[in-house]
Amino acid sequence: MLLAQEPERLPVPAEAVGTSVQYDVRFVRGAFRAKMARATIGLNSALRDKKEAVSVSFSVRAVNLFRLLMKGEYNVTTFCERENAAPLYYTSLIKPKGRTLHHEIFYTGYPGVIKMTKTAVDDGEKVLDIDFEQDGLSMDLASVYMFIRSLKPESLSSPFRFYVLMTQAKVPADLYYMGMDSEFWPGKSLVHYKILMPQRGLMEDGSGNELHVWMEADGRKEMVGLDIKLSKAHVEARLRE
Repeated sequence: MLLAQEPERLPVPAEAVGTSVQYDVRFVRGAFRAKMARATIGLNSALRDKKEAVSVSFSVRAVNLFRLLMKGEYNVTTFCERENAAPLYYTSLIKPKGRTLHHEIFYTGYPGVIKMTKTAVDDGEKVLDIDFEQDGLSMDLASVYMFIRSLKPESLSSPFRFYVLMTQAKVPADLYYMGMDSEFWPGKSLVHYKILMPQRGLMEDGSGNELHVWMEADGRKEMVGLDIKLSKAHVEARLRE
């Protein structure tokens, strides 16, 4: 049975603001393990829509031969309210087929309407302009990260249904609290969450529909580990210390 109401969220930890952390991202298939990218997540104080907020920047830079597959570097920034990590705004530059597009998502609160746009940087042509009704909590992936980071784990007594915003679609996802974990990273008290996406996953082939996330239970509540299960392999990210 799904959780009937949204789980309780806590303010973004003050000690997390003004920090930047890095992760090693690896492709794993059986005994084969290859470093594919380095990811960086930074949090800074901000003001957005006249609200006290934090800006969360995500950067993923491919390494080795994976640079040919990932086509360089991926950068996004999302803004969320400081008191409860509610999403406010998302922005990124994407380069499909050699054309640079400015991808934006505007949140008007929940319930409300979410506007997603993509605008060509060179000539201002708007190639995407759609609205999503908030018939359930909907977030971009960067905002999902902040949502999980802000959760009060014990309030997630049952799976919680939310929606991931992907290109021109909302994809349902269920968030599970898997309990405390003291074995994943010895010496750290961690909270383990699982995300299942019943219709399709994050990858173009529909895989990547099961994710496991490990967050620090206190302090800055950093993410220390992420696993994304693919059809015959998985991608993992681990905190660099």
